[in-house]
Amino acid sequence: MAKNSKEVKARASMLAETLLQNEALLGNLDDDCAKIAIDWVLAQAESVAAATAGEDDKTAKKTLEKGEDAIKGASKRINRWIPKYAGNSRDANLKELKKFLDATGDLLEQQGVTVTQDSIDKFLDTSTADKPALTLKQLLKIVK
Repeated sequence: MAKNSKEVKARASMLAETLLQNEALLGNLDDDCAKIAIDWVLAQAESVAAATAGEDDKTAKKTLEKGEDAIKGASKRINRWIPKYAGNSRDANLKELKKFLDATGDLLEQQGVTVTQDSIDKFLDTSTADKPALTLKQLLKIVK
């Protein structure tokens, strides 16, 4: 059983390392966006690992695998979408946003985060298309 934060920290570290070794998750992002995305991936890895506190290794492995899949899916969406955001129409960006939210579904549920239509509209209406790093920051705010 994960009885202390040392085991949870080890699980978070292992998960983060696995995720960050995958170039397909962040390879299309400029340096500023990559830093933001890496920080988000690390925070998500910590959150997923924290959910394993008190779980035995077998149960924790399932939780970590489910979290890893969700983080990978969301990171891939970011990697493909954010560099193209400025050239997309609002409808195309809404479609991509929905794909991102679908990918993050398990993470959001685990963290008790609900994304409202109002926050989606606000993001699409106010995001700074010509500044990908700012767009990414604004995107990640709606899933906190």
